[in-house]
Amino acid sequence: CPAINNLAQTLVTKLDGFRARPFDEELRRRRSAGLSERQEELLLAWGYPFVDDEFRFHLTLTNRCDQLNVAEIDDILKKHIVPEMLAPMKVTDVGFVGEAEDGRFHLIKRIPFGH
Repeated sequence: CPAINNLAQTLVTKLDGFRARPFDEELRRRRSAGLSERQEELLLAWGYPFVDDEFRFHLTLTNRCDQLNVAEIDDILKKHIVPEMLAPMKVTDVGFVGEAEDGRFHLIKRIPFGH
């Protein structure tokens, strides 16, 4: 969706001064996935390889799943989530989040658009 992609890129570029710079360990971890030349450029510029033209909207719904869970999760998504996701949605605010030492994210502040 072009509108979501534009919003994501605007947030990445305009709020870049607020992000923590990646540690060497994080850069190594990201690079171990086998980044393309473009993804490496984005990693160095923005601290994350999947922004701008490499961005794909996604929602992380679970931790890692073993093969036994995949069919169950797929059924739940098809029955309950996908139909609702096909309806148009309005983005009304943005959340600033922090990441704890254990990797969990927490909401710092939710800011409505237009305020």
